[in-house]
Formats: sequence, C-alpha cells, structure tokens
Amino acid sequence: MDIIHEFITNQDIVKLVLSDPDPTEDIVDQLVGYTDKNGGRHDGVILPFLYVPNRIDNASTFICMDTTIRDSTATVQNLYVYINIFTEKSLMKYEKDGYYGTRMDILMTLINNIMIVPNKFGIGAFIPKEPRPYYPIQNYYGYTLTYVVPDFKWYKR
Repeated sequence: MDIIHEFITNQDIVKLVLSDPDPTEDIVDQLVGYTDKNGGRHDGVILPFLYVPNRIDNASTFICMDTTIRDSTATVQNLYVYINIFTEKSLMKYEKDGYYGTRMDILMTLINNIMIVPNKFGIGAFIPKEPRPYYPIQNYYGYTLTYVVPDFKWYKR
C-alpha cells in the first residue's frame, strides 16, 4: 500500500501542493523532503506522519497522513487512514476546470478520487468518513480526511 506514491504521481495534486516549485531541486524531493548540498534538511509537503512543521517560511500546502488498526473482533480489525490537508489562507483561492471550491475542496476531491477506487491498494475498499475542519496553526486551514477499511484481516499471533 503506497498512498504517498499515488499522491506524488498525480500531477493535479502536485500542482496544488507545489504552486511554485524550485527548478533547481527534484520535484519528488520537494514533495517528500530532502537534505540539500550543505546538509540542511528541508521538510516536504507530503508526509507519512501527522506533522505540522514548527516553522513555515513560505505559504505552503501540506498533506500529512498516518494509519492505525483497531480491533473489530478477536481476529478482525478495521484499518483507519487519517489524512490532514491544510494550506495557508493566502493560497486558499484556486481554480481548476471541472472543480469548484477552494484549494482544500479541490485537493480533498482529488484525494478522495484516489482513495475510493475499489481494491486499489490490494487491501479492500476504503470507505470515506465525514471530513472534519482542521486548524493546525495560525493562518492555516484544512480538513482531516478519514478512510476506513472494514474487516481488515490482521491476525494476532
């Protein structure tokens, strides 16, 4: 299951989260993070954990995600995928043909279109739950998206 790979290979998502990419750095590195030639660490904007950077120098858009498994029965669990999407308020306005709403509304739709494809990740259907508003830091706004894979078979030994 590589949800992040699906996000970084979707050009519509890439354009939404990297509105002004650095032409001197690899796009994938800018998306997932990299260490520059001087040894400085640059956080990406698509992260495999629920994280809000301590300092954000430029207005940015982020996708952060994590997964958990909760018992449903003694031998069956539900897999939960949590995806936080958020952007700086100055970036909220965004237009894309065929889509309506803010940058966050469009990003949520693009992510949902990936996540709900039946058996895309080989573990069953991802069922979306109601998105929740997310306010991680001052001047940033977005949503927490939750997806559930029910009857995820994970046997305890």
